[in-house]
Amino acid sequence: MTSNHAFQKCIDPKCAATFSVDETLTACPKCGNLLDLQYEWDKLALPKNLAYFEKYWSQRNIPQRFSGVWRFQELLPFTELENCLTIGEGQTLLQQAPGVAEYVGMQTDKLFLQYEGMNPSGSFKDNGMVAAVTHAKMMGATAAACASTGNTSASLALYCGVTRLMKAVIFIGSGKIAYGKLSQALDAPHHAGACLVIRPAKLQKLLIPHRVLGVLAKKKLLIRRQRLGKIPLIFQFFRIRIRLPGVRRRPGGFRCLAPGIQKSADKINS
Repeated sequence: MTSNHAFQKCIDPKCAATFSVDETLTACPKCGNLLDLQYEWDKLALPKNLAYFEKYWSQRNIPQRFSGVWRFQELLPFTELENCLTIGEGQTLLQQAPGVAEYVGMQTDKLFLQYEGMNPSGSFKDNGMVAAVTHAKMMGATAAACASTGNTSASLALYCGVTRLMKAVIFIGSGKIAYGKLSQALDAPHHAGACLVIRPAKLQKLLIPHRVLGVLAKKKLLIRRQRLGKIPLIFQFFRIRIRLPGVRRRPGGFRCLAPGIQKSADKINS
């Protein structure tokens, strides 16, 4: 079951077509543009402030509240909390880095690092993948696919292997492959046949006959999760009573994360 107040919307303001969150769409069927995930916020009961989430720190026996993502599920309510998958992602605490600050010429008490390597797959991609595979589960997918040469493939393989709800299919190109991450995807704790690495030429033959959901096609959920993604970071600044910094640095990759991160900061600042 999904939220009655979540829907997909075309990002083109001239089109602005809307679709149910239950529909498996990779683009707007009317104009071909990207889709974003939207909510009817005025019809949802929203937390009044960040202090609302402090109570969940003592509910770590609940898997979804242990997750650094679903601890803030009220801000990503496309499905009910009990339907949210998790393998313990998001346990990435904020750490002061006086040594690095001194090296780059900053005040030693003004630089904080969030070590994303503490995620289950060793990558920040787990923060977005958990939303993508949760949606794939909602859609009844038997497999989830991605085109990746690095962190995304390792993350997808891990989620499919640990949850055992669907198979992972990874498409790789020729060259520019992070072999360490590729080997990590192949070594994920999966049951037989859970992870298949295949070249793009076989894409159509594989996807069409089966219920395979492309997780990168669900980039709106990855971006929306990354829009939420800095809420835990902002929340940690709130807990230690430090003002939100004016400059935040993140790794790039496809840079689909940048708009989500910026939007989350804009929402909090406003």
